[in-house]
Amino acid sequence: MNKGFKEFLPSSWAIDHSTVVYVLISIFFILGFSSYISLPRENFPEINSNVIFVSSVYPGNTAEDVERLITDPLEEELKGVSNLVGIKSTSQENISLITIEFDENILKEKAKNDVQDKVDAVTAQADWPIFNGAKIEPSVFEYSISEEVPILNIGLSGNIPRKEMKIYGEVLKDKIEQMAEIKEVSLRGVQDFEVEVSLDLIKMVAATVSFDDVINCIQRGNNTISAGNIEGNGLRRNIRVIGEIKNPEDLENFVVKNQDGTVFLGDISKITFKEKEIKEKLLSGSYPARSPLTNIADLKAQIAACKKGETELLKIVDKYGLRTVFRFQELVCQNAENAVRESIKTIKSTEITYQMDNDLSGAERKVHIKLTPKEENSSIEVDFNGTTMQLESNYNAPLPVTRAAVLYAFRILTGGNIPMNSGIMKPIKIKIPKGSMLSPEYPAAVIAGNVETSQAVTSALLMGFGLQAASQSTMNNITWGNDRFQYYETICGGTGAGIDFSGSFYEGTSAVHSHMTNSRLTDPETLEFRYPVILEEFSIRRGSGGIGQYHGGDGVIRKISFLEPMIISVLSGHRSIGPPGLLGGGSGKVGSTSLLRNSGIVEILKYADQIEGKKGDILVVKTPGGGALGTPTK
Repeated sequence: MNKGFKEFLPSSWAIDHSTVVYVLISIFFILGFSSYISLPRENFPEINSNVIFVSSVYPGNTAEDVERLITDPLEEELKGVSNLVGIKSTSQENISLITIEFDENILKEKAKNDVQDKVDAVTAQADWPIFNGAKIEPSVFEYSISEEVPILNIGLSGNIPRKEMKIYGEVLKDKIEQMAEIKEVSLRGVQDFEVEVSLDLIKMVAATVSFDDVINCIQRGNNTISAGNIEGNGLRRNIRVIGEIKNPEDLENFVVKNQDGTVFLGDISKITFKEKEIKEKLLSGSYPARSPLTNIADLKAQIAACKKGETELLKIVDKYGLRTVFRFQELVCQNAENAVRESIKTIKSTEITYQMDNDLSGAERKVHIKLTPKEENSSIEVDFNGTTMQLESNYNAPLPVTRAAVLYAFRILTGGNIPMNSGIMKPIKIKIPKGSMLSPEYPAAVIAGNVETSQAVTSALLMGFGLQAASQSTMNNITWGNDRFQYYETICGGTGAGIDFSGSFYEGTSAVHSHMTNSRLTDPETLEFRYPVILEEFSIRRGSGGIGQYHGGDGVIRKISFLEPMIISVLSGHRSIGPPGLLGGGSGKVGSTSLLRNSGIVEILKYADQIEGKKGDILVVKTPGGGALGTPTK
């Protein structure tokens, strides 16, 4: 080796033993490649961090306004959450975004719930911003790139009232939820509050205030007016004259009337929020309501009807005076009582047993009635002793239902021209054994008593009066639906032949609702538009009425095919025993309910049954015909 160069021994060794070096390099390469291959892998690796976002949209506001009105209050409150690592915020025109980072010791779900609680506390404050009549609703969410979740925001706007806008939003939400690809749809920007104003009619009359005065007063006062924008010092701010109420107490100071002294709404009414509580109640059970807004709308319609009655009654009181109105109320009741007493004179002592289908347990079901008129005072005893005792099924009819059926039958006996009132029942003494099918005791099931057993009681009474053979005596209650919707209908049938009040005979009517039901079926176009079904057939079931000198009315055939799976339920009657005729007339044909499978197999349902329908299956309902009158002539 030349003098002046220093030898590096490892390099010299490697040069002298090159084969060994190549072998070592190969071994290291093989081991490294094997380790790389054996590493666990994910097709879509989940990259999550404990970060929660709060996003708010406040249209028409500058970044400075959004920062002051939205971001700052939220950020100040969110600083108090536990396990917080850091918080950042960004405010832009119309938009606020807050990012909250938590340490790794807290579960993301708990962190999200903690943030939501803080946000709810801020938005519940009275000074939280309002846009288009509703409070700004911040959105609390987490973000994970392991899921590819497209987010679509659909905004609805228009020159229409908020109530109509809310309805459009609900319809659009329902339509979008029907798409299989959609995981969740939420509706924002609507108010859940409804104000109930309970008016004191006596105070209204004393203050000479009308319902129109109250309605106009609320409409004028509960309104927010836009006043445009102002610009100053480089800032643009929205101006609104806020008039919408935030608390029920705000309504109490609304002025209803100024003439002859000021009358405030609180002077003549009691004001409370109710809709939120009702909605919570409807959604709190083990089987919550599927459409609470529809249920609430139904309740409002009932209240409105009662209010309309109050209004009309007050008009009569204003015109004729309270004493005159009370006197005529007494005369109406007296007239009804006299009419019933007069009609009782046409009834003979009689007993009738009305056979219903046997119960699911096999027990006999029958309604036994003994009519005993009393000539001395033109009264009558209606004795139900001998009727089937309380059932294990739900075909028990509560006592008020039985009384209602009796009232209905006697009102028909008078010609039906008297208004419904308590005078009808004065000449009638009803005897019903306790613990029977018509006077069950808790905890008896009673749902079918109202819709089915009541029909049997009515038909039995009319036959006992000698007026009419049995009608179909069932409502043919059909329900079907799935986890997205439900549908309920009652289906018409044939009525019995009978004798009118002039003594003339008549044949039964086909395809009509009778007695305790008068509901109208949904139009086919509406049915098929709203639900995934096709109405295949709705026709008269020819020849199903009883045969006699005067035939009973025919039932109907109704076929509905399903375009997606459904749970189908039926609650009906006269599936094994036909509606009986009168004076030798034949019985109407029994009804049936079946499911025609897409495979061609037909499954027959019991009178009370439930079955799972599949796509392409067809529900076939054939309703009973009415009984005939008189022996058939040869």
